[in-house]
Amino acid sequence: MTAKIIRGTEIGPVIREEIREETVRLKEQHGIVPGLVTIIVGNDPASVSYITGKQKTAKELGFYSVQEDVAKDVSEIALLALIDKYNKDPKIHGILVQLPLPKHINETKILYAIDPDKDVDGFHPVNVGRLMIGEAKFYPCTPYGIQQMLIRSGINVDGAEVVVVGRSNLVGKPISMMLVQKAKGANATVTMCHTGTKDLASHTRRADILIVAAGRPKAITADMVKEGAVVIDVGVNRIGMTPEGKAKLCGDVDFEAIKEKASAITPVPGGVGPMTITMLMLNTLRAAQYSVRPGALSVTGLKENNMETHVVSAKGKEVIIGDNLPTVLIGERINPFGKGPIKEGMVTGNMEPIAKMAIQQVQDGADILIISVAAFGVDENVILPKATAAVMEAVDVPICMESRNPIALEAALKLGCGRPIISSVTGEEAHLNDLLPLVQKYDTSLEIIASDASGIPNNAAKRLEILVHIAERAKEMGIGTERLIADCIAESSAVNSAAAILTMETMKLAKHVLGINLVLGASNVSFGLPERPVINAVFLSLAIQAGLNCAIVNAAKMKPYIMATDLLLGRDAKARRYTAYCRKLKSAAAR
Repeated sequence: MTAKIIRGTEIGPVIREEIREETVRLKEQHGIVPGLVTIIVGNDPASVSYITGKQKTAKELGFYSVQEDVAKDVSEIALLALIDKYNKDPKIHGILVQLPLPKHINETKILYAIDPDKDVDGFHPVNVGRLMIGEAKFYPCTPYGIQQMLIRSGINVDGAEVVVVGRSNLVGKPISMMLVQKAKGANATVTMCHTGTKDLASHTRRADILIVAAGRPKAITADMVKEGAVVIDVGVNRIGMTPEGKAKLCGDVDFEAIKEKASAITPVPGGVGPMTITMLMLNTLRAAQYSVRPGALSVTGLKENNMETHVVSAKGKEVIIGDNLPTVLIGERINPFGKGPIKEGMVTGNMEPIAKMAIQQVQDGADILIISVAAFGVDENVILPKATAAVMEAVDVPICMESRNPIALEAALKLGCGRPIISSVTGEEAHLNDLLPLVQKYDTSLEIIASDASGIPNNAAKRLEILVHIAERAKEMGIGTERLIADCIAESSAVNSAAAILTMETMKLAKHVLGINLVLGASNVSFGLPERPVINAVFLSLAIQAGLNCAIVNAAKMKPYIMATDLLLGRDAKARRYTAYCRKLKSAAAR
């Protein structure tokens, strides 16, 4: 066996091109240029070379880049003042202080002085804590590069036995924490070995993935690696000079021997090393995206503001979705759960109750209707197209089809129902493989959900990762974010009192990073609690303020609260919509 060589020199440029594209988009849409300041104290040749490389890469990517060359005898107070200056500078999104620092300066104090939201190295204790609990904002650059190399090389980490040799704060500890999280490119069983580990080889031989950051040349030999393992060598050791007078480098593993045994391996140089600067740039881009006010990265909004709106349609009616526009109401009532006549009609094929419910929901104020027919005893392949046809005949509003069944969906889509929404698409690969081709073929919109085969993550960052993954898969098929609507998931506050806060955090991240319209099934938040309409109404008001564009609700109960919220947020000029709605209610009551 000869191992596949995983080269950072090949993967890094691909990621940098993605960063360059996102930087252009950020500047064109919002006038924001990622800003990075690098601070170097003294003129150590290795540090100067490294900083020069960072600055060169930043400029190539279109970043605003500043280099601060500080005298070696600078006082600690002066250095802290310089950091404070850039903490307050809105043009700077990332601050990097090159280590090591002179002995008269307390490195810990300097690193802790950096604003955690500008700590693109990921070393501040706030960011270390976020990493520990699975809510990282920035990942330390070298571990982040390692993880990306694994993901982009098609190496499955989920469930793998990972052994990390080395417990440094820079590599060993953070990569262990990253790979143990329940997330994409992670979910491994991780063992961390160090100088106190007894019988190191007994651990390394178990590894499906072996990550070595020991700081000793060729510390891992071929007899310490099992057949077919993936070996990531983080070490860089100088072992002499070449005839040309250049430093001769080797890693922490015996590359030549192990490459004949491993399934994949990184070389030194050219392996992990080139990824570090690339991931620093990605963190800086992310910091710039996070700096934008909530909603400002959305690709939807008023056309007079030079931002696109998202349109879904029936045969004759269009509904426009976007920021600064009235909240769109999606009726939730056409499903077989708890509604006897509708469930019975779906089983028997009688579509009259479904048509009546559609008419009632539109009269109650629904702008879009969800159709869901998946239930025991219902032939979805037959009933979904029949229900869709019945709704189309009864009312002229766009349809949202909730189904995981591609055969049933295509049968319904062939009816020619304008631009509908395919609903509830998760990050499960099988689900994406089935449904994305239909979205592309029939030019539909797509509601994506922040869950995958592992379930619903319990933190905002992981939910965002799933949404980003789905968006990336959609992009590969030519489906842009303007056709996506993200469901950040509302869960019951009876089970988790922080559920609503988690939803809001995910929504804000999705707006920042993806620039995407948002939808929620709002009634979930009150499940199991008394006075549910009160909780739902308050939650909806908070969610709309946080960037919600569409609400899946019982329109009859929730429309007044939604319209009042839109009014107070300036989305109802001169209160025309709200007052007209109140007159309509008053007139109906008088009859």
